[in-house]
Amino acid sequence: MNPAVVSGLVLVAGLFVASVIGYGAGDGDLWWQRQLGEAVLRTHALPGTLGLATFSAPDARWIPHEWIFATLWALANRCGADVVFRIGCAGLALLTLVVEALRSRGAPSRARMMMLVIVAIALTPSFGVRAQVLGWPLLALVMLALEAGPRRAWFALPLAIVWYNLHASALIVPGIVLVDGLGRALQGRRLAALISPLALAAACAAASLATPFGLALPRFVVAWSTN
Repeated sequence: MNPAVVSGLVLVAGLFVASVIGYGAGDGDLWWQRQLGEAVLRTHALPGTLGLATFSAPDARWIPHEWIFATLWALANRCGADVVFRIGCAGLALLTLVVEALRSRGAPSRARMMMLVIVAIALTPSFGVRAQVLGWPLLALVMLALEAGPRRAWFALPLAIVWYNLHASALIVPGIVLVDGLGRALQGRRLAALISPLALAAACAAASLATPFGLALPRFVVAWSTN
């Protein structure tokens, strides 16, 4: 990898680590995640409704799609390893940039640096000890799979399954697969090239059922997005 790209990644890694070490003061969402994780560890079950931790909608139906992140966060706090967990979040953001750097191997160094700067800027506003960070490297890996050819594109399916179990934002994967396939078919002027992307998009959509919530997860995301 180009030394300039490596230097840029090291600099961004330092910024990410510094950011997560001091992250969390006054963040109600992080407190909420710990409460969810503690509930999972205590009851060995996933809650289906909101509890008294919310004053606005107690007993409302709810899908705790971030339960793995929350459980790991609560466990890290129990073990006194919260700093390790925070650094892990920084590592996932850095992994996203590394995958993007690998995707752009054939581009000129200046273009690669500009791309990495843009990606880092895009990640920064929502970066922190937050569940969506788990999905970022998976998104980058999905894009890498789609660009590797029709056969390797199917690696997007297991990536989607993992992502669905980490964060509901994985429901974007079928759309990405479909748009990518449509673009390639139009570029090559071959409608037959759409068959494999359509099948992969359908498989990635069906993979949304491979969670503890079944149909409830996609229903929840649709309701959430249109509320």
